[in-house]
Amino acid sequence: MRNAASPNHSAAADTPPADTLVQVGRVGKPHGLDGTVKVIPLSDDPDRFATFDTVYVGRNAERATAHAVRDVRFQPHKKGTTVLLSLETATDRNEAEALRRLDVFVPESVFALDGEERFVHDLVGYAVYSGEECVGTLTEVMALPGPDALVIETTEGYDALVPFVEAFVPRIDDDAQRIHLNPVEGLLDANAPGAPNTPPDDLR
Repeated sequence: MRNAASPNHSAAADTPPADTLVQVGRVGKPHGLDGTVKVIPLSDDPDRFATFDTVYVGRNAERATAHAVRDVRFQPHKKGTTVLLSLETATDRNEAEALRRLDVFVPESVFALDGEERFVHDLVGYAVYSGEECVGTLTEVMALPGPDALVIETTEGYDALVPFVEAFVPRIDDDAQRIHLNPVEGLLDANAPGAPNTPPDDLR
């Protein structure tokens, strides 16, 4: 349940600038009849949802609108945790259904990052290396229900998807703005011209 010590403010009148919003989840199916929705968390720490008084919901950050949080619960399962999110603006199943497939954002300022943490969108533009060879540039971090995926524009001119897990991405050098991949044979080849469209197992 939501931490009762955390004040529940009404939705803010103004949405923060889009470039200061961070996506933390995606709305799934309604849960029950009271307007609660299931949210697939994109944060590596779903418990953070319990600290949010207001979230911003929309098809993208530019179109997101503020919603005061009424209640937060968690539903553990074999693949992780689903967040059960109740908003002041959704009080029945129909209103919850209207939020389905929208993204959930919060302002960057609500996060207190330590030296080991970063926002994934800050990695966009980093050079990507496999061993000592520069193989491309990161253009997007794609949010998925399982591990996120790095979208890499390769030096050969096609986009490659790499699961954003330590087995494939063992090191990130923020000082040099480089992402280092584990040089696994065929890791970048799934979308290469003429290659069969078979992504790595983690993306299936």
